[in-house]
Amino acid sequence: MLTADPRLSSGPVADELARRIPGPRPYEKSYDKQEREQVVLAAQRQFRSALLRIRENTHLLESWRAGELVEGSREWKIGRILDHLARTGEVPTKITARGHHAVKNRVLLGGSGAEATWGRLFLSRSELTALAVLLTDRFGWNLSVYDCLPAPTRAPSAGETASVTYQLQIEKRRKGRGHWFSTENITDSGADSPGRLITQALEATAHGRALAARLDPGIRLLMVARMHYPRGLRPENPPARERRRPAPSRAPAPRQMSVQRDFIRFPLKVATSTPASKMPRSFLAVVHQVL
Repeated sequence: MLTADPRLSSGPVADELARRIPGPRPYEKSYDKQEREQVVLAAQRQFRSALLRIRENTHLLESWRAGELVEGSREWKIGRILDHLARTGEVPTKITARGHHAVKNRVLLGGSGAEATWGRLFLSRSELTALAVLLTDRFGWNLSVYDCLPAPTRAPSAGETASVTYQLQIEKRRKGRGHWFSTENITDSGADSPGRLITQALEATAHGRALAARLDPGIRLLMVARMHYPRGLRPENPPARERRRPAPSRAPAPRQMSVQRDFIRFPLKVATSTPASKMPRSFLAVVHQVL
């Protein structure tokens, strides 16, 4: 506004106005050891809880598919819902008088929240974030790695049965053209080995990766999570402003799951070049949902 004043178009004042004022330099402070341990512990608790939930429901689903459950029992009914969930990405729904999609069998499932419905087989965004925190702490990967990290493959083993070695293709574009890709071999030889976390990550994301591959055969990424309320599926108790809206004149069309709309590869694209041992403060942009 001052530069537009003709009285200030020349002289020392004009020179001062034309001088560029540098902005503040970015400042980033690392976590201390105690703070880092708190972040990692919180991530371990959240991911462990999600892994046990998915493992339990996966076992029930496999029992249902194998015909091991008594037909008509509570477990059999839940198993049938889980089969529908694994194939479609959501539990069976119904249309309410207001025209919203609502969860069927809410009492049987124990509620209509995420953990009682689609969370039985899929990670949420915050749980996927917790997994990324653990991987970064274990392997020192930058957060930009997870956005395009393919699911690992098993490396050939010379008669070894007690352990499994995974091959991971890591993309690090900061290394420059021609050095973007590297292969890391990580072995799972027991509970305390680095590869055990890879095994658990594969187990926790198995249903999400399988469904994403069916929806889009070209997708083979490791970090896959389920959106909380995909487009077209609203909670049973919408906000007050939505409850005041008139009901639609006709029922909405059945939803079609979409990888781009309903699944994400990694929730937050935040990159840092600082090793995991320092745990930069910008990591809060990712772990704020974990703590």
